Amino acid sequence: MKDTLSRISNLLIVTAVFLYFTAWVYMHFYYEQFGLTTGSLKIDYSTYLVYSYNVFFSLQFFYILLPLLVLWLLIQIVLYLTKKYKNTRSSYTTMHRRIRVVRVIINRNKFSLLVLVMLVAFPLLFFCARAVALNDYHRDRETDDTYLKKVQFIFNKDAEWLSSSDTAVILPPKHERFKYDIPVLKYDTAAILRLLAESDNYFFVLRQGPYNTTYRRFPEGYVFLVNKKDVLLAKIVLP
Repeated sequence: MKDTLSRISNLLIVTAVFLYFTAWVYMHFYYEQFGLTTGSLKIDYSTYLVYSYNVFFSLQFFYILLPLLVLWLLIQIVLYLTKKYKNTRSSYTTMHRRIRVVRVIINRNKFSLLVLVMLVAFPLLFFCARAVALNDYHRDRETDDTYLKKVQFIFNKDAEWLSSSDTAVILPPKHERFKYDIPVLKYDTAAILRLLAESDNYFFVLRQGPYNTTYRRFPEGYVFLVNKKDVLLAKIVLP
């Protein structure tokens, strides 16, 4: 019983490591495209485990898993045939003996085999998670079919240019480049702001135009860091 519990515990630990690693790689490359780092976001351990779902239920992971399943199936067929016909044909008898030798070697070197499997699995999961992250980034930049929710804000009176009581946007010359962004954050009548993520102190908000289907170019986009201290009310718009 203790051995069984110990094996289950070890299996859970190894599984958690793979899930965390996969989710971290996914989120790192996804948010990196928006100019953000995972360290600047509010992401706890359980959230990382949930995001691994995006990778393990993706087409990219299926393309990796499928050949491995086919290989496993072929091995099972060979094992079955050699065991069934080992006493009828010399070729099957020879193969059966070789398989027994391989099994003995595997049983004697389980730890080394486990290390080898992990060394192969980590780079596979790395490239798979990165591919899924980049694919999701392209989806969120190219189409409206995205999980990013629309968000609108009402700002506090002391939020300077974002203040709800300040109707005229007059910026100093050194901040003139932000004069078209302030009205979007304050009013957003076209509902184009989308919530990328948040931390303890900031909302990370994406603003972008429609995708150019003619030239297949990403629309010009901006990521705003909205200080939560300046926000009186934040509204998530559901589809």
